[in-house]
This record gives sequence, structure tokens and C-alpha cells, in this order.
Amino acid sequence: MEATQTHPNLSDAALEAIANRFKLMGDPTRIKILHQLMGGEKNVTDLVARLGTTQGNISKQLGILAGGGLVSRSRRGLNVFYAIADPSIVTLCETVCANLESHHEQKASSLRRR
Repeated sequence: MEATQTHPNLSDAALEAIANRFKLMGDPTRIKILHQLMGGEKNVTDLVARLGTTQGNISKQLGILAGGGLVSRSRRGLNVFYAIADPSIVTLCETVCANLESHHEQKASSLRRR
């Protein structure tokens, strides 16, 4: 695949920041949490029920996502609600999902032709 756009030279610091952003999304549980939050804000109890994992694991992963600026927290009474803080994450996830779907369709098509 040939690139159609030219990109500016990036500093080592910028490349490190980009790599760190991808690392934040490098855990399946964090991807599942982000996917749930794309449908609107949720609290830990909601996420535990939807994802079937422990409260401790969800809280840990939310802390990592919040620390990286991908999700925001808002307290209402005794509950803390989490939401997507960086809309570019939604775009990135949609792009990756569409690419994977296309890739798998092409692979399945090539297998059927044989």
C-alpha cells in the first residue's frame, strides 16, 4: 500500500507520545471499556456487568485510560462516571475495525475461490 500523503518529520518526543497512545489501547480489556464508553458514559458497576470482569480490573484499566487522557471522570454523588475524553479515539477505533472487517472479507473471499 502506497502512502498518499506526506507527513512531517516527527521528533523523538512526538514519536514517543504516539507510541504511548497506542500502548494505552494495547490491552483487550481497555478496548472493551472504550467500546462500551462509545455508547455513552458508564460507571464501574455498569462496566463490570457488561464486561463480566472484576471491579478491581475495571478500576485499574480505567485508571490507566484516565491517566493517559483517553477517558474522563465525573463524580455524581457516590458514583463516578467515565466517558470518552478524546474523540479521536472513536475515529481510530472505527478506522481499525473497518480495516479489519475489509481484510477478513478479502481473506474469506480468497478462500472461497479456491
